[in-house]
Amino acid sequence: MFRSCDQGSSSGAGTSILAEVTATVTATSANFVFLQPYRGGDIIAHRNTLIAMDGNTEIRTSHDNCLLVMPSLRPSRGHTAVRLARLL
Repeated sequence: MFRSCDQGSSSGAGTSILAEVTATVTATSANFVFLQPYRGGDIIAHRNTLIAMDGNTEIRTSHDNCLLVMPSLRPSRGHTAVRLARLL
């Protein structure tokens, strides 16, 4: 289960949050794929949730309420696929 931290408001302004990047996930294969169409600002509720596969390697969240920062729409080998952050 996940939610987005960018709920917005009637004025069009988003909600600001503070987070610390705890991990950068770099694609190591040409077969990196997210398991859902994640967007930047999505928050994954539970630690160890499977969010992507990089070939045969599972990519999982490192902590509860893990914020996905800038997930790549087309991750390629050697490039950052997503950053994982902890809400402060």
